[in-house]
Amino acid sequence: MTEQNTTETQPLSKAEERALQAAEALAVADQPVTARSVRERAGVAMAVASAAATAWNERVAAAETVPDMPDDVLRRFAGVWASAHEQAKGAFTEERDGLRAYVREVEAERDGLISDLAEEEGRREQEVAAVEDQLEEARLVVTDRERQLEDQRERYEEQVTAQREELIETRTRAERAEAALTALQDALGPALAPLIAAAQERARKDDAGPSSG
Repeated sequence: MTEQNTTETQPLSKAEERALQAAEALAVADQPVTARSVRERAGVAMAVASAAATAWNERVAAAETVPDMPDDVLRRFAGVWASAHEQAKGAFTEERDGLRAYVREVEAERDGLISDLAEEEGRREQEVAAVEDQLEEARLVVTDRERQLEDQRERYEEQVTAQREELIETRTRAERAEAALTALQDALGPALAPLIAAAQERARKDDAGPSSG
């Protein structure tokens, strides 16, 4: 009877289970699986966390190990790769030439728009310059008219002032003449009274005609 040595798997403790679950959760969350992170997440002792982190990382490393490619597969793959490279190169060249043509069209359109914009700006500048010239001409006309009106106002004021002064002078002369006449009448009144009475008597007799004998 042949004896076979069998290795019995020891059951995991609750702390180890929590540590392995924490390691898996960290890996799913794309976080580094370290003894410290496992301990913080599972709340276990550092030794348990370290063992769980080490076991998890070794298992991942073993799963990611890729064996070398066999020579016959490598030769076939090289042919496939060369064909794919030529196809990709042709597609790339075609797409590159298409993109270059598109870039040339866009650049030509851009240059046309820039030229149109420059012409429009030039036309706008000419219109603005024409409007500014018109405004300047209008300002000159207004300024000249204002100067004319100011000259007329000054002349009118001078005429009114002269007429006022002339009127005052005429009134003064009239008042002086009237005063002189009054004084003359007052001075000559007694001396002229007999002469005036005689003249009035002769006029009365002349009106009556010659008397009969």
